[in-house]
Amino acid sequence: MLGGILREARKARKLTLRELAEEVGVTTGYLSHIENGRFEPSISVLRKLTEFLEIPANIALDMKKRKVKAVVVKKKERAKVHFSNLFGEAEVLTPFQWKGLIKPHMEAIELHVPGNSSLVKEPISVNTDEWIYIVEGAIEYRVGETCEVLKAGDSIYIPKMTGHQLRNVRDEPTTIVWLTHGGARS
Repeated sequence: MLGGILREARKARKLTLRELAEEVGVTTGYLSHIENGRFEPSISVLRKLTEFLEIPANIALDMKKRKVKAVVVKKKERAKVHFSNLFGEAEVLTPFQWKGLIKPHMEAIELHVPGNSSLVKEPISVNTDEWIYIVEGAIEYRVGETCEVLKAGDSIYIPKMTGHQLRNVRDEPTTIVWLTHGGARS
């Protein structure tokens, strides 16, 4: 189970086994054995891996517990990611990198969208329900001929496979919380 979490975290950062092994000072083969569950890392290697991959130590150390009732993600521990189809910087609010441990059924991100720009590079249609809350600023939601401007405090629920466009209509940055359910954003 620990190996799966380490693998997911490494892949989420788009690192090869070799790159991560060099970073923590182990061989590629040793790291491969850890990821495949054949070896357990020493405490010093585990510490280096969790620090470099930004995995909270309590997640890695509680690996032998099959049931996890709750996972706290502290603000300073949030992963910052750039999705290939989204503009702006996103912070992952849910523990997405540790799906092998807790298998969340939802993903929440806080997205900071630059002024006068689209959230997505092209119209988006995802295989999951979506819910978006406007924390600050304004977002234009467009589907076909329909257009709605959502302001701070507004939210929108979008059923899966609804092709739509989202755009920050202000000069200033806009902040949203984007929640998906039932699958991953694509």
